[in-house]
Amino acid sequence: MAAMIETDAAPLREITLVRSFNAPRRLVFQAFTDPSHLAQWWGPRGYTAPVCELEARPGGALRIDMRAPDGAIFSCTGTVREVVPLERFAFTIALHETDGSIRLENLNTVTFAEDSGRTTIILHVRVLQATAAAEANLAGMQAGWSGSLERLATLLGGTPTMQAQPYLFFDGRCDEALAFYGTALGAEVTMLMRFKNAPDPELVPRGGEDRVMHARVRIGDTVVMASDGRCLGKPDFQGFALSLTVSDEAEADRVFGALSDGGQVQMPLAKTFFSPRFGMVTDRFGVMWMVLVQ
Repeated sequence: MAAMIETDAAPLREITLVRSFNAPRRLVFQAFTDPSHLAQWWGPRGYTAPVCELEARPGGALRIDMRAPDGAIFSCTGTVREVVPLERFAFTIALHETDGSIRLENLNTVTFAEDSGRTTIILHVRVLQATAAAEANLAGMQAGWSGSLERLATLLGGTPTMQAQPYLFFDGRCDEALAFYGTALGAEVTMLMRFKNAPDPELVPRGGEDRVMHARVRIGDTVVMASDGRCLGKPDFQGFALSLTVSDEAEADRVFGALSDGGQVQMPLAKTFFSPRFGMVTDRFGVMWMVLVQ
């Protein structure tokens, strides 16, 4: 499993996790929608799910009883909001008190994308309601989901692996950037989801229905993630650069020139002691690139 990004959109109220699994999308989708599979990975390590019932259809009921290592039972119920086979699954889940009242209720939206036999999911969790007693649950929400997804990775295929992948937020210019990198670098968009595809309207920035919520882009042998983020029109890329390694000097000249179009050269492309060609350029979107020949 590759941990790519975890962010808090609003402290303790929303989390977004992106994970990559070494398994086809069909199996990963089934792991979320088939109760016999869901029971095997739901909950933190050490927990079991002696009761797991799920009707994977809009309006379908969900019930999970989690048993803690000390034997305590935590009862959860929910409702399926949306099912798009192999693409998206949205459901609510509520944790109940012993008297049946709701302590905490979340809306969970999962999207699925496959590339070269690997499946990437984006999990967005939004708190719908919470009592004062849910403070500890809220504080542990991200860690709890991370633990569950680690169990899922093991279930799908052995020992998880780790990858670090860049995630670029273009703040309203993502479509333009993807088209530019397609021409300049031969970048291929392997997955794209727009905000209007999200089942929860509160996820959509004002006027941003057609903006990019998440994209997966292949540049050579590397995968880069991209989004329009909050769509404020103020992208800010500071404190890092993307290193682009090419095979020969002619290709270095070509991509450096393409990235320089509308951008600003920070260090002209030239021979150095460690490479026959090396240069640095900030492209028209503010992303810095280091181009070198290996």
